[in-house]
Amino acid sequence: MKTLSYIEAIVLPFTLFACNSPVNNTQENESSTLSFINKSFKSELTPDCDSCTKATINIPIARGDTIAAKNINDYVFIVAQKALGEEGKSYTGYDSLVAGFVDAYKKMKTKFPDGPAISWDGKLNGSVVKQTDRLVNIKLEAFTFTGGAHPNSNTYSLLFNAETGKKLAQGDVIKDIPALTALAEKKFREQLKIPAGTPVNSTIYTFDDNKFVLPKNIFFTDSGLQLYYNAYEIAPYYVGATIITLPYPDAEQYLAMKP
Repeated sequence: MKTLSYIEAIVLPFTLFACNSPVNNTQENESSTLSFINKSFKSELTPDCDSCTKATINIPIARGDTIAAKNINDYVFIVAQKALGEEGKSYTGYDSLVAGFVDAYKKMKTKFPDGPAISWDGKLNGSVVKQTDRLVNIKLEAFTFTGGAHPNSNTYSLLFNAETGKKLAQGDVIKDIPALTALAEKKFREQLKIPAGTPVNSTIYTFDDNKFVLPKNIFFTDSGLQLYYNAYEIAPYYVGATIITLPYPDAEQYLAMKP
């Protein structure tokens, strides 16, 4: 989340105290080298008030003291801070992150006590969508509302080497990016009814320089390689996310890592 707006989002006075409640979820996702446990964290301005300012996080945590587990957990937390935290501020953990979201609201409310009644809401949900002996793919879905015309929603695909826990770039999982891009553009045009030979931006889309590119986030799903464009990435906000799925039989020849 970018630096929180202290002007656009102001609410009526509440009792300014927060209730932080970490909860362990016993669901696990295991492989021969890594296992994950889901954990939940919550901070509320007013306990048991659904309409009041709050922040919640449900996140998979890699278990154990291995380097791979540490690398994965550290990077997931970096992205979580980007999604829910104030820009330029550091946090000690997920409890600190959810509490910081509520504290930012309280500071804004102290500065602007007579503003309109708008509560803040922050959510981050994570899951392991693919796990093999070589690859771990974690999905993070972030939602924040701190005032303004609409909420902000972003989905992140985090790809890791299952042995080392190191973050993988697109070039680590795709061996022929130009060929996969060409395949993806063909599927994109078919799905969205943009004829071949016409500009890719001839409808509502806004690719830079009118040139099709792969999205920032790619998921290894059971049904195929999912290309996930977030809102604003290639189209106006009202379009929402654009999702293209490439069947593995079509895409796997261009992949450096098999699903």
